[in-house]
Amino acid sequence: MSENTFDNVLNEVPIPDVSSLNTSPNTSYNSSPIVTGENLDIDPIGMSSYTSYNKFRLKSSNSDYAQTPVFYMFMTAPSLNMDGNNLSNSKFLQQMYTDLKGKKLLDMLSYGIEGKESIMKMLTNRAGGFSLNDTSSQTRIIGETWTKLKQVYLAEDNDSRSAGTLTIEYSEKPGIPVTKLHKAWYEYAQGVRRGMFSPHETVLKQRAVDYQASIYFFLCAPDGETIEFFSKYTGVMPTAVPYSSFSGKKANGDRIKLNIPYSYSYKEDLEPEILLDFNIVNGHGEGYFDGMAKDISDTAASILRLLPFTNKFNPSDPLEGLDIIASGSGLENVKAGASGVYIAKKEVKSGSSSYFVPIIKFDDDINSPSGLNSI
Repeated sequence: MSENTFDNVLNEVPIPDVSSLNTSPNTSYNSSPIVTGENLDIDPIGMSSYTSYNKFRLKSSNSDYAQTPVFYMFMTAPSLNMDGNNLSNSKFLQQMYTDLKGKKLLDMLSYGIEGKESIMKMLTNRAGGFSLNDTSSQTRIIGETWTKLKQVYLAEDNDSRSAGTLTIEYSEKPGIPVTKLHKAWYEYAQGVRRGMFSPHETVLKQRAVDYQASIYFFLCAPDGETIEFFSKYTGVMPTAVPYSSFSGKKANGDRIKLNIPYSYSYKEDLEPEILLDFNIVNGHGEGYFDGMAKDISDTAASILRLLPFTNKFNPSDPLEGLDIIASGSGLENVKAGASGVYIAKKEVKSGSSSYFVPIIKFDDDINSPSGLNSI
């Protein structure tokens, strides 16, 4: 009897004959025609990854990785009250008011009072980076055995949705208009807090915060218009003026980048109401929703973010704008605040079925060089 060694065991294992086997790789699924490299693209809406396994990790133009080629950041204009009484308490604001470009910046911060546009286009054009925040939750232990086995549940996540901070990077222009705009905005907010500045009477009656704004963030597909991700940050205000960005070496020629921090009261991600809000704020009615009115009566955050951006500021009827938004009627009158951008929808067909996706559309004025280069 042979010695029971590892080598002898190996020698006793039969070796199969593989000469007749087909060794070419099999690049198809068992039953799906959408699996080969050539045929993977026949799935125009990318549903094959929902219903079949990609066993060989094949790639195609529409089924490998999400991309981030285009993003847009839109910041609504606050409604700062730059009347004579308030200006008299700030030499910086007085100086800006007497300068043509400075007056334009103050108008951008005074929507409904002096300004006519609900979005500060210059900030959209100069924004180069944006720090989004996650929605997250802590966990809590709700039970434990004497052997230390534990049961874990999710805790509340509102801490990650509210009272947060974010930072936006801007490319500054000659004349430093981005810095001056934020200095005026920041100093006004501080002045209101100290009692040096008084908000407009309409704002006071509405119990609104006139120096807070909202930020809309849209991430588009490679076509540059199909919206894949969107967020809204409500109750936004700058918490610093980035003077440190002007530090540098003599004549080094570097571009000035501003990293401006903001605080916000509340954030939302991928909620359909965000698209409706954006169109209402920009004077395009309900747009993408085709008449679907939004009920804002139960959402305090919605009231907070929409009050400063109604169709008109009417001192004799401070609740007029809120009535229009709540009822969904008269939205065509919001055109006074139209900013040249809105959310539309595009039909995507797949065989006999189709569905709609939101897209971002610009009016001609903002597509023109003069629109992009204006402050």
